[in-house]
Amino acid sequence: MRPYEILDDYIPESNQIIISGLLNNPELPWFYNPTTTTSVEKNQRHQYTNTFVRYGKEFQPNKDIDLLKQLLPFPEYKTHTLWRIKFNLNNPYKNQSILKPHIDIEVPGIVYLYYVNDSDGDTRLYPKITEGSQHKWWKFGDVVKVSPKQGRVIRMSSDLWHSSCNPYHYQKRIVGNFVFIDRSVSAETLERLKPSNY
Repeated sequence: MRPYEILDDYIPESNQIIISGLLNNPELPWFYNPTTTTSVEKNQRHQYTNTFVRYGKEFQPNKDIDLLKQLLPFPEYKTHTLWRIKFNLNNPYKNQSILKPHIDIEVPGIVYLYYVNDSDGDTRLYPKITEGSQHKWWKFGDVVKVSPKQGRVIRMSSDLWHSSCNPYHYQKRIVGNFVFIDRSVSAETLERLKPSNY
């Protein structure tokens, strides 16, 4: 069983409002991605992303990253290596099909999902799926569904399989993805996690 926690109102409402304002700012750039995960499947769909930290490197001004750390004070900032801060913006899709499960990183660590706004497009957690599982995941009965709700956080092990879907009734779904790597992971392994052209 892969561990996870679902935490409502993880931060004060005042912090939630500031984050919502930051991510809904019309001057904030969003970048088109043709897929939402790296899996190869015919039902892939696009999304827009804004990355603050990628592969441990800061991609935005320090003041913006520092602000996010203040507003979302995850304890792992002090105990782990910050590998990624990325926000995904999903628009409505013509049906409510879900994407294949994935894990965010293949080394020990902690992942947080932070929901910026109320929406549909549930995140699905599969706590009993393991890497060697041969079952058809879409028929897997032990699924935990988490609806997007402003201020809600999922804290989970980095090897917890999960999937998402686009909103259907709402106009947008914005979710923050924070990936922390255990400091026991070697520098050589971290380098291997980066794409060859990075």
